Amino acid sequence: MKKMHKIKLFCSVLATLCFCGLYSCDDDETKGTAYDPSLPVTIETFSPDSGRIRAQFIIEGNNFGNDASKVKVWFNQKEALVINVVNNAIYTIVPKQPGDSCVISVVVEGDSVAFHDKKFTYHITESVSTVVGKALEGGNTNGSLTEATFQKPRWIAIDYEDNIILSDEGSYQVRLISLNSDEVITLFTPAVLLQDFAFTADRRTFYATVDNGTVIYKFSADDLWVPEEVGAMGIDGYFHGMAMGKDENHLYARQNVGVVWEVDLEHGWEDAVKYSPADYLENGGQGNIVYSPVEDCFYVVSGNQKHSIFRMSADGTEYVKYAGGGSENGSSSGYRDGPADQALFNWPQGIAINSEGDIFIAEKNNHTIRKIDHRTKIVSTVAGQAGVAGYEDGDPLESLFNTPMGLAFDKEDFLYIADQGNHCIRKLSIE
Repeated sequence: MKKMHKIKLFCSVLATLCFCGLYSCDDDETKGTAYDPSLPVTIETFSPDSGRIRAQFIIEGNNFGNDASKVKVWFNQKEALVINVVNNAIYTIVPKQPGDSCVISVVVEGDSVAFHDKKFTYHITESVSTVVGKALEGGNTNGSLTEATFQKPRWIAIDYEDNIILSDEGSYQVRLISLNSDEVITLFTPAVLLQDFAFTADRRTFYATVDNGTVIYKFSADDLWVPEEVGAMGIDGYFHGMAMGKDENHLYARQNVGVVWEVDLEHGWEDAVKYSPADYLENGGQGNIVYSPVEDCFYVVSGNQKHSIFRMSADGTEYVKYAGGGSENGSSSGYRDGPADQALFNWPQGIAINSEGDIFIAEKNNHTIRKIDHRTKIVSTVAGQAGVAGYEDGDPLESLFNTPMGLAFDKEDFLYIADQGNHCIRKLSIE
């Protein structure tokens, strides 16, 4: 499908360039003109002036050459995919979220030029939609996406085929939601609730533990997701989050008392290493843990007691309070966007990292989805209305949630949300 899409785009550029008169389709001399390093690369104009992600984009100028592999196009600091090049025109597509106002730059074999006569205006499309489950109607029904019902969806993850793996707090079931085949099935029904899932990087295997227990289960796509009991933590307690680190032989489990345990999957579970956080994270209450490959660190949620997000170094030796909770060691709850060290949360729960490294939080008691920009450390509300529980799709900041819990990103950076109080899975589409 991706190859066919690219062929269609290539055909589109030829038609578009010919239609616009940028070059003659029969003019082999123009088409074959190579880049001349003795002449400058110039940009005369581009079109359109504004657009969204994946919009077709044409740059007119001179001395671009004829080898697309040697041409780069930038929208601010975001590189665009170059589809085709002739000496006086480049066909590309708009990249994702390069900024509201973009300077267009072209690099040909190291010769670069930026066009400042006008800027490209980027538009973001955002929406909240219901993917599966009957809003306001709890149940425990498998079947098609329109038939399926859930009781209390809590933790979710996305596999390599963009199937949704769901742990239902009401039924204790682990369900698989296939968006491609329009089907919901039950994978496993443990005696107690299965907690958050730790997927490997290829998303073909995940690990999970049970609430108030030490059993660790392994689920593999190669084994049709049939659970295998692979060991025990050797530690009594409640585990409310799991994550894989950079080394996929090591599993990190976040205990309800706030500490994190590292388990070496090759050398046994009894020798788990305890990473003791600072005193203010002890008895940290419910929450999750997630690994950020962009920053090579972990983010740990302290939910109902500290109302904060903590950052843990990859080796577990350093904990710092990252966002929320009022004072450095405080446990203030509330609602406030802004700089991370001044922001307030009210029972943060699920946490997920997008491909850019930004942190997204499902906020149980404020009924919102919050974002922390990892570059600026600014907290913002991206969906829901603070303090207002309800059900409403549409514009993200006009949408309503009821006790959002688990979060997971798919390969396209669409965010899926376990909306527990509404008994359904929602999707936040940014683009």
